[in-house]
Amino acid sequence: MGVDYLCCNKCEDTFADCGYYVGCPCGNDWCSDKCAKAEGFREEIDEETQETIDDSGTCNFCRNDDFPDWELFKFTQGLLGKSREELVELYKENKGNVKTATISKGEYEGLLESQHFLNCLEAMGVDNWEGYGDACEMSEEEE
Repeated sequence: MGVDYLCCNKCEDTFADCGYYVGCPCGNDWCSDKCAKAEGFREEIDEETQETIDDSGTCNFCRNDDFPDWELFKFTQGLLGKSREELVELYKENKGNVKTATISKGEYEGLLESQHFLNCLEAMGVDNWEGYGDACEMSEEEE
């Protein structure tokens, strides 16, 4: 019996199939519930027992709510009527013309503070608003 290594469909991390991971019948695999949820993976719940129905999981790709990048590329390529080679040349010509947004140093520092706060909340296990108050209290106690 061997171990296969899979690539997370969302974050592209590599993980072993002998550990925990989320798999979808369509063939997509994710290294965590967080990555699976980000791509719309959900399982059906039995209304009577409130338990998850085995093998009922589907993702955005199964339900045709989203599509892989290669499929979107082919679609866009057809809309534009350009070959891949022509798109490469267009990209090369316009690569330097990409507009960038400029913000003040104060706005930038505010964004960094907000990100730090969100990272702290995530580190405390908060992934919903119900746990927000508890996490704030825990954070204040630690300081």
